[in-house]
Amino acid sequence: MAFLYRRGPQDFFQIGPVNEIRETQYGNAQGAHIYYPGVSTCTTITLLLTDGTALGMHLTKLDLATDVDAIVTQVNAVRGGTAVSSMYAVGVLRCRDADGWMGVARYRWPVQLSTFNTAFGRAGGDIVQGFIQKEGSGANDYRVLVGGGGVSWYARPQGTHTWNTLDLETL
Repeated sequence: MAFLYRRGPQDFFQIGPVNEIRETQYGNAQGAHIYYPGVSTCTTITLLLTDGTALGMHLTKLDLATDVDAIVTQVNAVRGGTAVSSMYAVGVLRCRDADGWMGVARYRWPVQLSTFNTAFGRAGGDIVQGFIQKEGSGANDYRVLVGGGGVSWYARPQGTHTWNTLDLETL
């Protein structure tokens, strides 16, 4: 199920039972995978929960910190009391010209990892696996397959058809 965030009287709009999480959206894995299309100046955060399910967020560099805070609150509401076993950060994590959420101290690189960790009930220094996409390198699509208590990541340049394994590093 994916939800779009828009500032206003009704902040979240249900998109439906999809596994595609676009800009300024959050959702959960449908059919054991999440698809993040067109990540060019965006950051994706994916949570693997202890029950084997996954939740994800797709944030643009122009989202405001209050937008990100609202999405984090909703993700926490969806996961309820289920603990986060692993967190993954993929995309542009270090935006030099951040006018949006990355320009706020708690979301600047590398503090953002600790901020997200603690927001999702983890210790600030818990390990985050990820991939840092260089800003201006073009748009990539990312796919996360969930199963067997873990995840597998794949990437492709946007508009192409071949998926390649994405090697993550400890951030």
